Amino acid sequence: MAAAERNASKSCLEVVLEHLLKLAHLPMPEPRHGWRRTIREQRHRIDDLLETSPSLRGNLADVPDRVYLRAVRHVLADYRLPSLPERCPWTAEEILAEDWWPSAPEAPREEPSVAGRA
Repeated sequence: MAAAERNASKSCLEVVLEHLLKLAHLPMPEPRHGWRRTIREQRHRIDDLLETSPSLRGNLADVPDRVYLRAVRHVLADYRLPSLPERCPWTAEEILAEDWWPSAPEAPREEPSVAGRA
């Protein structure tokens, strides 16, 4: 049972990281709400797993590089981004905190149009 719970916690963590990366690096206004909902759901699942098996907390204390890199690969496969951080930029506490969110990137700025220009 411990291996199954460990694998489940890694799977949930991977989903959280993937969606945190999207929030932090994609300037799209939508579907941010859906990404946040998915993060909340996965954080709750991780919390439930930790309640059942407190020893899993040690496994999540240091975000496994392999889990983070899989999340990076998913985001890069779906979106045209030049790159993402090679190492996880967030602490385990931030990743699992119910009320923590990464800063959103600035939307690309458009050139202001000038009246009368063709």
